[in-house]
Amino acid sequence: MRRRPSPWRDLQVALVTGASSGIGAATARRLAARGLQVALVARRRDRLETLARELRAAGGVAVTIVADLAKADAPARVHDEATRALGSIDVLISNAGFGYFGLFEAMSEEDARGMIALHSLAASALTRLVLPGMIERGRGSVILVGSVVSHIGAAGTSVYAATKAYLDTFAAGVHREVRGAGVHVGIVKPGPVRTEFYGTPRRGGGIPGQDLGIEPSAVARAIEVAISRRRREVFVPGVFRVVKHTELLSGVLDRVAPHVLARVLPRANAVDDARPRPARPPLVRAPPGLGSVAPMIRDPTGFLLRSFREYGPIFRVRLLSQERVVIAGPEANAFMARQADDALGNAVTWGPFGRELETTTNLTSLDGAHHRALRSALRRGYSRSVLNERVPEVIAMTRAELGSWPAGADVPIVAAMRRLVSLQLGQLLCSASPGEGLADITEVITTALNVLVVQRWPRIMLRRAAYRRAKQRMFHHAER
Repeated sequence: MRRRPSPWRDLQVALVTGASSGIGAATARRLAARGLQVALVARRRDRLETLARELRAAGGVAVTIVADLAKADAPARVHDEATRALGSIDVLISNAGFGYFGLFEAMSEEDARGMIALHSLAASALTRLVLPGMIERGRGSVILVGSVVSHIGAAGTSVYAATKAYLDTFAAGVHREVRGAGVHVGIVKPGPVRTEFYGTPRRGGGIPGQDLGIEPSAVARAIEVAISRRRREVFVPGVFRVVKHTELLSGVLDRVAPHVLARVLPRANAVDDARPRPARPPLVRAPPGLGSVAPMIRDPTGFLLRSFREYGPIFRVRLLSQERVVIAGPEANAFMARQADDALGNAVTWGPFGRELETTTNLTSLDGAHHRALRSALRRGYSRSVLNERVPEVIAMTRAELGSWPAGADVPIVAAMRRLVSLQLGQLLCSASPGEGLADITEVITTALNVLVVQRWPRIMLRRAAYRRAKQRMFHHAER
């Protein structure tokens, strides 16, 4: 098979904007390490010179161009100076930007126009300036640094999200226009990043989610991957691909928008309410809109343990438009012992799960007298004497299942033991093994639990064709 040539082979000169710190500086280091000559662009001359000296000391070639790209004539001047110093631009990294976190109504005209000019117009102008030469040479790469908020328009970042959404559609369109010319255009969309973006937003203090940000070097690696694989879009970290479907699946923005800023930024004309209010548990810091979805997906146990250590035994977690109070440690034990019967109910948590399985008379979905009556009725069927009668059947079934494992072959132990225990429980409690229906039962129960009880998955998962077929087969198996 013919091997595809490396896209880096003929790339010689890179232009990096916003190169004085953060993502821009990290990307410039990676490009220089690949042997590219780098033109560094930013407003702070001292930072640029420090980085240029570092790259030269490592054997690279670097020039600095001090410019405010929000000014209309700056992109053309930057392009001219870079090409005079190093030659034609083969790689453009459009990263320059600044942050704003606050109500749109309080944003100054200067900040709004400056953000649009820097994020959108400057990136477009530089792309237009470098593309003709790239197309003529049949090589080159343009990477725009976008953001995951381009898909969600999180409250407090209205203009910022809009400029990043512009970059998203602009990159997609130009990518398709030049695809056959040997030129690559892509966009990298990071979530929160630990950069000076958080330390110096134009308004307000720190931005929610800043402590959960990734390092700039991770974004720089993603930019390198985007060029190497000629990817049109790359999310950093990859789990943020889910934000492309957030509004479509849950309408989260309509529900979150009126409330999210009220928790972090008071309105200028807000009237303080002097009435005493009960203290609320601390809220775990998280990005606006998404909340703590990403760490809950990646490692829920680790995330909750870290939150317990940082915030104490009682804290709040925000997941998209929903908020949950978490009780952990000794307080959780004390709460369950003293107040669980009054504060917790099966019907609210498990009722939707029971209805999805087309039953309302099940132990997990009932409370109070109905729960006690059904538990009393079921007790005899699950008594020790009844279960002891079924033990020989369970042993025979277990031997048959173990005998089906190929001798000397590797067995996936987790999946195998999960199946074995499920078969044993079915035989022990129902005198019937699920047999080949186990996969369907597992699909239905896992999906319904995650959607309706744990609420980690969107409701649209219940409409999947695979889920509906598994549910139909499960009911058919139960009727037999």
